Amino acid sequence: ERRKNHEVLYRAYTRLAEEGIALPLLIFVGMPGWGVNELHADLALDPRTKGRIHALNHVNDAELAYLYQHASFTAYPSLYEGWGLPVAESLSYGKFCLCANTSSLPEVGEEWVEYLDPWDTPAWAERLRHYITHPEDVAARNASIVAGYRPHSWSSTAQAIYTHALSLQSPPP
Repeated sequence: ERRKNHEVLYRAYTRLAEEGIALPLLIFVGMPGWGVNELHADLALDPRTKGRIHALNHVNDAELAYLYQHASFTAYPSLYEGWGLPVAESLSYGKFCLCANTSSLPEVGEEWVEYLDPWDTPAWAERLRHYITHPEDVAARNASIVAGYRPHSWSSTAQAIYTHALSLQSPPP
């Protein structure tokens, strides 16, 4: 969907391609939704990024696990999320994520991800350039995540919600 903001990654990649940066394969995963027809046409026709950006849909759990396991890092520039499952998944696989600083995403990624304004194409290009050309920084971030990140369990999430709800309750008269 357009709100996932794949376009900022495409635009950042075109800038990097024009600079002559050797671009790694960028894979968009998910079913095509509303407002992305022009983006898909650009991806198919733009010679600057042709063969460097692929969109995959109908990806099963095993294939998704393979993609996460073999990714250097992930990027999630979404404009709005209810939760941000791909960020949590990325961290669960020990992968650093460049992430939009919007909606619930900072709550999901906490200190483990780097946040950017989802509208700031130059910033996305700069940070992608940095991590593409400094794989040692990606490796260090990934190692830190593997060593310290702990996913939130359903039971701990439920307990936190329950505890917060109780704290909002008025004391008995």
